Amino acid sequence: MLKLFFPHLCCGCDRRLSDGSQVLCVNCQNELPICFPKNIKDNAFVRQFYGRLLIESAFTLLRFEKTNLTQRLLHQLKYKGQQQLGVFFGLRMGSMLRQLKPATHFDLIIPVPLSNKRKRKRGYNQVEKFAQSLGQQLNSPVNSKALIRRDSRHSLVKLGRSSRFKREHHFEVNHKLELSVNMHILLVDDIVTTGATLEACAKVLLNKGDFKLSFATIAISE
Repeated sequence: MLKLFFPHLCCGCDRRLSDGSQVLCVNCQNELPICFPKNIKDNAFVRQFYGRLLIESAFTLLRFEKTNLTQRLLHQLKYKGQQQLGVFFGLRMGSMLRQLKPATHFDLIIPVPLSNKRKRKRGYNQVEKFAQSLGQQLNSPVNSKALIRRDSRHSLVKLGRSSRFKREHHFEVNHKLELSVNMHILLVDDIVTTGATLEACAKVLLNKGDFKLSFATIAISE
């Protein structure tokens, strides 16, 4: 009876979902602009950090363009409380990663944090469900409190690269985080544009020890 008055709608097109569907209708799933790389160690995402960071691998699930389906879905995830999209994307990416040969193992998955102020306002960090779902698929632990974001005044999105780098100190490693040498850490975010946010988080982590570091995002802006 509840479904009659409050039907589940597709996050992509707002059409009523058929039984068994939870997030996206079949049509929207088929229209997803998947761009998961065939080689996670050598691709455009990895090359974006040449001369800036030494990373093990980097991979993303969707191509982001203004007005495309990815933009709508990330908006739903980030601002409309549709956290089940994070779960969906984590399951999808995890399934693709498990099919790669040789298999890649991550000792720890860390989502990029929000400031406490922004998280209180939004009510959640849109990256956490993605990280948790991915961790379940890969049998890797997730620590959502590993990094702390101190900057609550401005978003990094509209800043130039030089201005972003000046804000690196606003990310800190939680003093309770236990890290061991030669760990392989996967740092995850919702979207990569210039890569400045991932780089800022990566540098504070790498200052704490000698680790292998990889990146994963739901989407990439090309």
